[in-house]
Amino acid sequence: MTWVKICATTNLSDAQASVAAGANALGFIFAPSTRRIEAGTAAEIIAALPAEIEKIGVFVNETPERIAETAQQAGLSGCQLHGDEPAASLPDYRRALGGRRLIKTLQVRELLDESSRVLQAYLGAHSSLDALLLDSGRPGNRGGTGRPRPSLRDTRAAGTAPAPPPRSPRPGSSAHRSGRRSRRARPCRASPRPRRNGR
Repeated sequence: MTWVKICATTNLSDAQASVAAGANALGFIFAPSTRRIEAGTAAEIIAALPAEIEKIGVFVNETPERIAETAQQAGLSGCQLHGDEPAASLPDYRRALGGRRLIKTLQVRELLDESSRVLQAYLGAHSSLDALLLDSGRPGNRGGTGRPRPSLRDTRAAGTAPAPPPRSPRPGSSAHRSGRRSRRARPCRASPRPRRNGR
């Protein structure tokens, strides 16, 4: 199953276009970026979206408490850690965010440079995560570069996360409505927001 998140949502028109294109989730950037959005603006957009669409906030090196506060204000269903948050800190984020989806982004270039040590540390913290997202990134630009990531096929960094233990489903999630939650960690596919008018 492919799970598609279109990131950098800044207005309702783009959000609705992403939903119409088949996105499973929309991303809202709460980190330094030209596409950064305020919690109040995000809340207005999120309130107009279908309940089944996941609303993921993207954060860089924020404290668990600050992320939880923003998630509550904006009405996020999940949060994506896109900074240097160490694997050992993930239980703190899980406790702060409760049942919200928690995604950790890893830069593929860093995994290739440091063999499997970095990835294995995060796989070891799988009970605090819902997914790992592999991003191409580059020095000075954490994501959204539009460049394909390097392949992990022939490296020791390739691996599959063990299935995390079940947790109470988030209100409004498909698992909540059906009374069950997937126990297998699934890869995320992050896509840039759709271009409009050929731009």
